[in-house]
Amino acid sequence: LSFLVFLLSVGVLFWLVKEIKGAKVGLLTILVFSALPIPADKWLEIRPDGIAAVFILGGIFFLVKGIKKQEIKDFFLAGFFYGLSLMILPKGIFFVLVGVFILFLDAYYSNKNSSLTNPNIRSFCLAASIPLVFVLISFLLYGDFGKSLYLVTKVASDASRVLSVKFPIPANFFFYPNDVYFGEGGFSLPWVTNLMIWLVAIFWGIVKFISSLNEKDKKDTLIHLLLSTSLIVNLIAYIKFFPLKHGQYLVPISPLVAFFFADIFWYLSNVLSVKNPQVLVKFIQPVSLIALIILLFIAGKDMYGRKLSWSNKAELTRYD
Repeated sequence: LSFLVFLLSVGVLFWLVKEIKGAKVGLLTILVFSALPIPADKWLEIRPDGIAAVFILGGIFFLVKGIKKQEIKDFFLAGFFYGLSLMILPKGIFFVLVGVFILFLDAYYSNKNSSLTNPNIRSFCLAASIPLVFVLISFLLYGDFGKSLYLVTKVASDASRVLSVKFPIPANFFFYPNDVYFGEGGFSLPWVTNLMIWLVAIFWGIVKFISSLNEKDKKDTLIHLLLSTSLIVNLIAYIKFFPLKHGQYLVPISPLVAFFFADIFWYLSNVLSVKNPQVLVKFIQPVSLIALIILLFIAGKDMYGRKLSWSNKAELTRYD
């Protein structure tokens, strides 16, 4: 089941990036996403974060389409998927807030009424409320609405706060050398590769956030702002607002990390191609792409080669 959820996320991520940057960058994005060490282990576990990530990507995809085509059905589907993500994973609220912010900006730039009387905004909010209504009905069917609400709010937040105090995890824990995640401790190629992808992607996300404010095309401004703000805001939320710093909390962020890394890689290879003699133009992009694929393959082989040899047979013999 978890593998099917991962495949769904790969498919939606490809269509999202294809809509924005084209199929080539889309393929490069899913390649990076599939090879990204952190949080790869969490995609193997049955958790709500993976399913929520699929819905978040779906919400972003249809919001991008809505911005480009201004069709009500796209805004409706965007709201519906954002609502589903929030129903599955309340921590996805920051993705939803960014989406709503961009929705109102779109109405403003389109010289339309930026209130609930706007058909795009109204359809988005209506669709987003559908999963919420389902949750409220389930609370009523439980027999004690107040207790249901208390369990999913106060109890959950208190439990997270207590656990964060008893078992504190620094926000950068998963980015230190760690044999559990990278196959070996200390300096290793999987660790370096993971760190490079995350740092470069975050840098490029910040750059795109700043540069989006100077875009001449307002649609491009909104789309780049949607993606970069979603990355930045959720990274800040992970560092500052989430009391627990578990690896699965990085699952919804990781597709955006893969996208921004692929985007800067494609952008730089294009720049180098243009600034070099014509004889080299044909080779810069394919050579750099082949080098990246080889790097990801070697790093993955190194990491998973060690992990596949791990076994708990010795522990199991104690119970025979």
